[in-house]
Amino acid sequence: MKKLIAICIIGTILSLGCAHSREIDGIKYEPYGVATEFEKSNPEIEYQLVWGNIIWGVVLFNFILPPLYVVGWSLYEPVGPAPCPVYRTTCEIPSK
Repeated sequence: MKKLIAICIIGTILSLGCAHSREIDGIKYEPYGVATEFEKSNPEIEYQLVWGNIIWGVVLFNFILPPLYVVGWSLYEPVGPAPCPVYRTTCEIPSK
């Protein structure tokens, strides 16, 4: 019975991600982590570190899978367009 409860708790925690997708100018941007940084990150979008996922990773470090998920796939979430660099006069979000 204890194993069933532990499996249910782990399953619930894994299904509750703290990082959320965001639609910016009609384009949906997904959260990314260390494993998906080169696939999902976009230099034209500003991302924010999700502290809730870091806390979950530290609290659940004994379970191996939850910390791997939150650090690997759900560490940063999009918050909006990145600020314009000084050398550019306009900022445009590229379409995918």
